[in-house]
Amino acid sequence: MQLSLFARLVYVISVVSIALSNPTGEHQCRLATPQPSIFPLLDEISIDKLHALFANGSLTSVNLVHAYIERIQEINPSLRAVGEINPDALDIARALDVERSLGRVRG
Repeated sequence: MQLSLFARLVYVISVVSIALSNPTGEHQCRLATPQPSIFPLLDEISIDKLHALFANGSLTSVNLVHAYIERIQEINPSLRAVGEINPDALDIARALDVERSLGRVRG
């Protein structure tokens, strides 16, 4: 069974979120944006907030994937929780951003 682009992106984000939970809070990463004050910390953001940011155009799938990749690169050397980043993650995110710009919102 082949997963949709959205399902694959959600899976990537879910796996990365679980792998990057950091109870000490020592290393926190903000979403990559020219206006970082708009974005809460990755480990505190809710699905509702993500939906709102996508809806108002403050966040793109590409921005979100970049932020999670940066977070992985920041803490994975000590945690060793992520063995591999999906090489298609950014392509999937770009495709989802195009769909959203055409009015197709998946969830």
